[in-house]
Amino acid sequence: MGEKRSSSAAQISAAKSRVPNGEAELYVAKGWRYNPIPFVTSIKNEACFMILKVARLGFPSVRTTASPVPTERILTHDFQKLIDDMIETMNEYHGVGLAAPQIHLPIQLAVLEVENHPRDPDMPSVPLTVLINPVVTILDDSLVEEWEGCLSIPDLRGRVPRFKQLRVTALGRDAKPLEIDASDFHARVIQHETDHLKGEVYIDRMPNLRTLSFLEEWQRFMLAPPAEKKES
Repeated sequence: MGEKRSSSAAQISAAKSRVPNGEAELYVAKGWRYNPIPFVTSIKNEACFMILKVARLGFPSVRTTASPVPTERILTHDFQKLIDDMIETMNEYHGVGLAAPQIHLPIQLAVLEVENHPRDPDMPSVPLTVLINPVVTILDDSLVEEWEGCLSIPDLRGRVPRFKQLRVTALGRDAKPLEIDASDFHARVIQHETDHLKGEVYIDRMPNLRTLSFLEEWQRFMLAPPAEKKES
């Protein structure tokens, strides 16, 4: 027990010099191995972005309720760099959104954007948005069921009911308040990403797991035109 306490203290001491606002203590307290490099490495060349490792379902941060981000931290170089790296990671893996718990960091931060999506050019556009400490208010509680996927649950798709219209209030990357009214697909993306901040994933919302499909089979059978389905 004494050696374990000494090791934890050493971890915290080593990480504290590089990481602000108690993130090292949070990881050590939860028994996770702390690696600050993906999140706080300062890179002098501002045009250089990092592709972050995406946590898969089963990693503790995916199921952890995220902590609010202190307002004074938002404009720091490291936090702005984290936002840029999350956007780059989202685009690299063709995601429509990415939440901080998905990159092993349980804080209330999410990014989203859809523009000429390479897998589905007909996917509705969603403007690049950074949501910090978001709060969602449902404006229309009618449910719409559609297909969803998730970078933390790779190669699977399932039909998920989501509220049709909502309002989200949050802080933007400039630390100023923002308010967005969204409906349909835009509202779905916001609900998906803010669920991650509560430790939830889309399969938790599925009333029927029978639609859960691997990506290849989903593309082959679920997306086939009606005439083609009848022939098969």
